[in-house]
Amino acid sequence: MQKDRTVGGVDIRLLVPKLHLVDEDCLAAAAEQPSLYEKSARYLVATMRAVANADLLLDKTKAEQSIIYRDEAERDKRKLTVGALEGLLDLEPQVEKARIFLSRCREDQKYASELCESFRQRGQMIKILADARMREMSAVVIARDAENFSKDLESELGRKYKDG
Repeated sequence: MQKDRTVGGVDIRLLVPKLHLVDEDCLAAAAEQPSLYEKSARYLVATMRAVANADLLLDKTKAEQSIIYRDEAERDKRKLTVGALEGLLDLEPQVEKARIFLSRCREDQKYASELCESFRQRGQMIKILADARMREMSAVVIARDAENFSKDLESELGRKYKDG
């Protein structure tokens, strides 16, 4: 599922399509990899902050509602147990909204974590592709050098036998 919003200054609609890696475009992918990983990490940090803020909002909402219920119980001179208070808070719409918001923030954080890990793995794939290309190039260079050596040896032997 692709998210469609900007968080922490990172527009993930632009970031997610960059996960695709084409072997022929390895050099360009390697050039942009650090900035893409950095953006995904910034997105992850922003979602972590959102989770922390949502958690604080839930605690604050529960505390405010708790104070209201305790004041009402004190005014009515009735006893309010911790269990009863928790039950009332569970039914409170503001508390439920704060819980839903926290849940969504946690989902975003999980998504951001997976996205960041995907970009880390993309970096590893780029390294593997670059190593494979270097090995291919090395094999070509070795074959060319061997061919040149063989031609040099052949011409040197040809001169020696002509002269001799």
